[in-house]
Amino acid sequence: MTPRQFAALLGCLTAIAGLIFLMLPLSGDYDASLFGDQSVDCGSALVTDMDMYSNDPLEACKTAVSARRAWAWPVFIAGSVMLAGAVVVRTRSQSATPGGTDTST
Repeated sequence: MTPRQFAALLGCLTAIAGLIFLMLPLSGDYDASLFGDQSVDCGSALVTDMDMYSNDPLEACKTAVSARRAWAWPVFIAGSVMLAGAVVVRTRSQSATPGGTDTST
């Protein structure tokens, strides 16, 4: 495996991992005083489902979503950049000689 292929594979796997983490379901924990800690479902970092919440549950969901987005988006972007870099970078031409001189005269 060439370094270019390895970088493409690593970039692809990293981008997929970032996308999976963005799609995983989230839940937020908040203190409901009389009932102790409560957990609420917040959707995912890509599609939030917080319309039905107010005050404490809403803040718990916002915190959970922003924390997930803070690290999952950079993972996805880094993988995408690595994959794009591996695709865009050209390989050395097979017909060139090591000294840079053309011997086909």
